[in-house]
Amino acid sequence: MKWRFNIAVFVIIIFIFLNDVGLPYGLQYTALLTPFFFLKYGLKYWKSFALFFFISAIYLGAHLFNDEVTWFYYFRSQLLHFMVFVQVVAFYFVINYKSYAIKKAFDWSVYINLSLLIFGILLLIIGFPQVMFEVTHVSKSVGVLPRFRIFTVEPSYYSMLMVPLLFFYLTQPLDKTKKIDFEKIILIAVSLLISFSFGVLSLIFVSIFIVYLLRVENLLDKKKRNLILSFVVIIVVIIGGIYLFKPDNPLFIRFGDIISGNDSSGKGRITQPWILAMKMLSKNGDYWLGIGWGQIRIIGNDIIKSFYQYTETPQNKFGLPNVLTEITTMFGFVGLVAVLLFQIIMFKVTKVYQSYFRSLIFWFIFIYQFTGSYSSSVLFYCYWVLAFSPAFDKQLKIRMNAVSKTEKMENQ
Repeated sequence: MKWRFNIAVFVIIIFIFLNDVGLPYGLQYTALLTPFFFLKYGLKYWKSFALFFFISAIYLGAHLFNDEVTWFYYFRSQLLHFMVFVQVVAFYFVINYKSYAIKKAFDWSVYINLSLLIFGILLLIIGFPQVMFEVTHVSKSVGVLPRFRIFTVEPSYYSMLMVPLLFFYLTQPLDKTKKIDFEKIILIAVSLLISFSFGVLSLIFVSIFIVYLLRVENLLDKKKRNLILSFVVIIVVIIGGIYLFKPDNPLFIRFGDIISGNDSSGKGRITQPWILAMKMLSKNGDYWLGIGWGQIRIIGNDIIKSFYQYTETPQNKFGLPNVLTEITTMFGFVGLVAVLLFQIIMFKVTKVYQSYFRSLIFWFIFIYQFTGSYSSSVLFYCYWVLAFSPAFDKQLKIRMNAVSKTEKMENQ
């Protein structure tokens, strides 16, 4: 039991910090473990795999009549998404049966992240920012700024990895009679701020607002009311202090760019992807069932190039930086409606609203899917697994203490 537990923790930490290191762009270590995951969980979750192939077969039948489909990219994309599905099934098993491994991995990750942050800042100071920072043009007014990303592909993806940790430690005091763990919360919050992923930071506050401030029972409970007020006061003091001592800081400047419509990142992730998706669907009238797996890079070639007025093909080409527009383009409005209905139904069936942690995760990823991510992102689906797994809460209410106690319970 102990060595299995350690392997689960190890894989989760690899997923958070080192999943891309030393590999070609787009390949991850957890993807290399896909055959092992399939052999281990294929029989246990055969109904889920059967459903995946059934839906794929329906769309394959529909797309067979499209003469413009490039089948090499179609089946390659389908294989990639199947590998993602296998990894998500493995994560589902850990969440529902090894929740204490998630908690242990989160605890370790906070201090691993702190060590990497300190090391990254030292490298930044001595002139090697590219190791753990992305030095990029943030917005029209802010200009070039180093953004913390450790070894991930970009700062926003790094921020997405840190959000579940932040929500986890924020919600623990509400379910257990223990003090809020300000140390871990502050360490994670600092990293998120240094990553300068304004979209992720905004959605964190929106999710907290929806879950805490819009729930009447929270305002009636003295303990929760005091916690909410304390959190609001801390935020106000921090914002007020920043404005008082440095009103021209990059955070406020970029926020101003978003309000004024001068932030290219917001447009590129929210409005423009839908325009491009409609152009691709309208080319052959594939509104209902879409253009098929992997065809965005084929049909979208000239459309994207013309829309952004590219003179040369970008290195990372033919993408729609918004997962819902990507789903809509590949699987049509039938696919889009099915995905949104599934999310709403699962919200009710798994009673997400009964859990503060799962509620925060749900609202964060539900809103985020309108602004970013992509259909082959394992992390995107891991958020949904967390949101729709009530067993995660039930196990951690018992296993919130030392791991050794939980191991004894398992062996009995």
